[in-house]
Amino acid sequence: MVDQFETELKDHLKTIGEVRSYLGEFDNPKELEACIKGEPIVFIDFDGDEYIDTYSKECRWNLYIVGTTSSKHETYREKSRHEIIAFMEAIDKSLIDRSFTNSSPIKLIASKKIFDGITDHGYLSVYVRNFKAVLYEETIDLIDEEEV
Repeated sequence: MVDQFETELKDHLKTIGEVRSYLGEFDNPKELEACIKGEPIVFIDFDGDEYIDTYSKECRWNLYIVGTTSSKHETYREKSRHEIIAFMEAIDKSLIDRSFTNSSPIKLIASKKIFDGITDHGYLSVYVRNFKAVLYEETIDLIDEEEV
């Protein structure tokens, strides 16, 4: 369920910009910044779930939106900040009430800046966007009454 949703989500978000699965890149901001240059990028991170019933569960994700600039100069930092905000707004508009296979419409929860600062390579900003959706089992195996 989750894997199929994330695959469709990633394919959808690729129409807006670069997308990657989150694999712990924020453990070292210097390495994170070194692997991202230019346009903002979004990392998809499954945060957890809670079963509603046998056939459905409410799942939560974090989208980490990252922007960098190689210059510490205020003009470039401001430009980078505007680019990342516009990128976030494009993501939000594309996800509001969007459904994928076997899911309810996406519900955006909140966004928050989690890192913003001058680094050895320039300037790095990281925002997180939380959202949730209910995922449904693809097939329901009903027990045949005659088998019981």
